[in-house]
Amino acid sequence: MVKTTLLGAAALVAASFGTSSVANSITDCSGFGTLAFSCTITKNGKKVSVCVNPNNVMRYRYGAPSKPAELELFANTATNFDGFFNYGIGRYIWHEARFDNAGYVYAVGMSVDRISEDHPISGSVHVLKGDQTVATLACSEDTMFNAMDLLYGN
Repeated sequence: MVKTTLLGAAALVAASFGTSSVANSITDCSGFGTLAFSCTITKNGKKVSVCVNPNNVMRYRYGAPSKPAELELFANTATNFDGFFNYGIGRYIWHEARFDNAGYVYAVGMSVDRISEDHPISGSVHVLKGDQTVATLACSEDTMFNAMDLLYGN
């Protein structure tokens, strides 16, 4: 309960006082933790990243390269991360990190088709309000960095 309250307070503070400085790129996790996922959004060229720290706190950043993040959110891996890590069954490996913000959920996800010969990987950010998807931002495959399996071990 205390952890959740503190995490909620940290997210509220981050949302209330803006975002990181221009000196920190969207994908820079130094001073916070380790990069778990990043990509460039195909439609607009903006970047998305998810970092995780040793306290199991994930940080989501979204924005234009070399500018302050337009949105920075925080969530706990224990309650806001899910996935299927390949244990030898199933076609897809997938991971999803969810970040709440003022009635919306930003779901950062990736999926790999492990059976297909070329193993296509896809990534996206789904913005949801309740059960309704209000936006889907697809990642450019050649810009994706995926180490979301780190989120299982923290």
